[in-house]
Amino acid sequence: MFLVNLNLAGMILSTHFITGAALASFSDSVVILFCSALILHFVLDAIPHWEYLDEFDEIKQKWPLVAIDILLGPSLILFSIVGLYGFDWLKIWPFLFSGAVSVLPDGLSFLHFMLPQNRLLEKVFVFHEFVHNKKNLSFKQGFLFQIVINLVFLLAIFLLPKG
Repeated sequence: MFLVNLNLAGMILSTHFITGAALASFSDSVVILFCSALILHFVLDAIPHWEYLDEFDEIKQKWPLVAIDILLGPSLILFSIVGLYGFDWLKIWPFLFSGAVSVLPDGLSFLHFMLPQNRLLEKVFVFHEFVHNKKNLSFKQGFLFQIVINLVFLLAIFLLPKG
């Protein structure tokens, strides 16, 4: 099977989603959100951090954790945005869009291992691995670091509400 040091989750997915979504506090331009969310993903991956997946095969064993991680970011953002703006789709969609774009590089890395013959996915994966910091923090340090990052970016959403 695939036993490759993968760092598939990069920084945990919920952190990528929350930080990417917070960008919508500054803009609702699709182009600006798309570009800035991708850049932010790689900036965060370049910082030493903790992650719970190192190899592709671990997904099978850790699927409950992966599922929680995948749902946690969007759930926190949706809860926060609905709390701020109600069910106003025009206010909600930029946050969900930029959050989703921010996890896109990890999704493409996953697809690379499902479709290894795809050259575009391979190039994206190689670039992702190149940018990714190779030093992992301990669970305690890394988890605390990501909690702080999430709180700072969630706070930005509340302190910088859109018109």
